Amino acid sequence: KQVGNNEAVAAVKAYGAENLRGIVDELRSQGVDSIRAIANQLNARGILTPRGGAWHPTSVSRLIERLSA
Repeated sequence: KQVGNNEAVAAVKAYGAENLRGIVDELRSQGVDSIRAIANQLNARGILTPRGGAWHPTSVSRLIERLSA
């Protein structure tokens, strides 16, 4: 484990969450409100997770938690 890695990961996640707020809000305004549907839409648009992967219901759930905090 690298020194300072936890802080770096937290910063990446926080930055990614804020950048995705508008997209999530847009999807919800269009009636896309289930966690799975949001994940499908993010993947369909080619939007990667903050760590560069595909979206899954769990990752969308965590994103929404960050946006609500």
